[in-house]
Amino acid sequence: MITVADVMKLPSMYGATILAGHAGMSNPVESVTVLEYGWITNTLDELFSKTEFQGNDLIITSFATIADNVEAQCENIRRYQAMGSVGFILFYIGLILPSVDDRVIACCNELDLVLITMPEDIRTHKYSDVIGDIYHAIFKDQQAGSNYVSTLIRRFSNLPAEQRNTGTLLRMLSNHLQASIILTDYKKSISNIVCWPQSLSELLSKDLKKQLQKMQGEQAVKISYDDGAGYLQHCPTLLEGKEGFDLYTFKYNELLSREDLWQASEFVQLYSHIWNKDLGKLVTSELVRAIIDDDPLKMRRLADLFQINVAELNQMWVFDSVDSSEPDLKLLRKCTEYFSGIYKTVLVGYYESNMVIFAHAPKTAGERDAIVQDFINESADSYSNYIVVCCDCLNTTNDAHNAYFDVMQYASYARSIYPQKRVLRPSDVSFASICAKEAACREAQIHYLKIIEDIEATPELLTTLTAYLLDHESSMANTAKALCCHINTIKYRLNAIRDNTGYSPSKPADVYPLLIAVAINRMRNSENE
Repeated sequence: MITVADVMKLPSMYGATILAGHAGMSNPVESVTVLEYGWITNTLDELFSKTEFQGNDLIITSFATIADNVEAQCENIRRYQAMGSVGFILFYIGLILPSVDDRVIACCNELDLVLITMPEDIRTHKYSDVIGDIYHAIFKDQQAGSNYVSTLIRRFSNLPAEQRNTGTLLRMLSNHLQASIILTDYKKSISNIVCWPQSLSELLSKDLKKQLQKMQGEQAVKISYDDGAGYLQHCPTLLEGKEGFDLYTFKYNELLSREDLWQASEFVQLYSHIWNKDLGKLVTSELVRAIIDDDPLKMRRLADLFQINVAELNQMWVFDSVDSSEPDLKLLRKCTEYFSGIYKTVLVGYYESNMVIFAHAPKTAGERDAIVQDFINESADSYSNYIVVCCDCLNTTNDAHNAYFDVMQYASYARSIYPQKRVLRPSDVSFASICAKEAACREAQIHYLKIIEDIEATPELLTTLTAYLLDHESSMANTAKALCCHINTIKYRLNAIRDNTGYSPSKPADVYPLLIAVAINRMRNSENE
């Protein structure tokens, strides 16, 4: 990425001086524009009213038409800055422009717009030298960098909020690829079109709809014109389903590479997830998706973009939605605020319809358990429509991948086994997977349910055994408190269970089959409710 600071190092800029806007030196430069007409007239108003954001360009001028009008100079500076310009290079100081007024310097400082002056009273400096030098540097930079998504996203994110829209995004992509960009909606109607160069607008728009229909699944179509041909190409699919969009490129006399098309799609998709409210403002959800999908290339790009060290993320919270298939943005904001106050590093986003939080958790189990307990005490009641699972000790993204899909497959079973637990842990999900597999085998299910068959006729015995083993971690005191009876009553019932089943709830070897039996029984009852 070429910045204003890089431009200042070019040979053609030797002797140039920065008068204002030092804060904008790190802004990227992607084009150069020459300012010729500067009078504040209806003509200038008309020119600006029809001009959209053009990207991060440097303006070269001598203010020749308004050399004696400081107000007009400042007004031009404001208008070009609003269109995305990053700086002005002033030529012929002392020859055409008498001097740089302090009001111009103050205006540029206020806008963080870099103001550069070429050496004064020198006639040999040419616009063409600077323009050629800058474009050569931009071209070399683009050739050297195969991945342009991170650069474009970073530049886009630094724009003022009012400029972060679909039109600006496509213009930025178009300028980089030097190709026209077409975005269609799920009905295949043209939603946005940006032409490069803009002089192709009439030619491209003429038969575009017909050419799009002609593609019919083809990845590229050659369109012949009198003096050459252009190539209409389909980028990889962006968003599936009803709200899906399709992205196309059109480049004159040249095909774009498959890698360029993939990155174009990725750029637009990131925009749709991060900034576009109409498509769901799912901040960093693409990085969450890359981690769970265990996609190292995409993960590396996005982690660099969001400045997150993925290797530190050793804990994952999953909020599995029980009754909704749509992302809940209120939940996203609420959890972002809550967990950001707990963890030093936290990543919040969506994977499909489930919210996922990755965090850098403490090393000790005691500290991690305390965080979970605080969440239960402070916030768990707000998430009754979600199955909440907290997975610890994730050493790799493959661990996160496996943990997430285990949760997706077995969390509902774990919830039916442990209905009182507000936050499930990996051991709960793992035990639920064992029970689900045993229950899926008819012979195994019959075997385990037969163990507790003789106490089903005495409801208080089955209730006590279930509460003792599943809800209160084999604590007689807690079981007695929950069932509102004396601890001696619990002792009596546990002895009665041993007498009737032949299995002792207090012996480790006997506990396992009893656990499986009462868990399968709960799962069965939950299905029948």
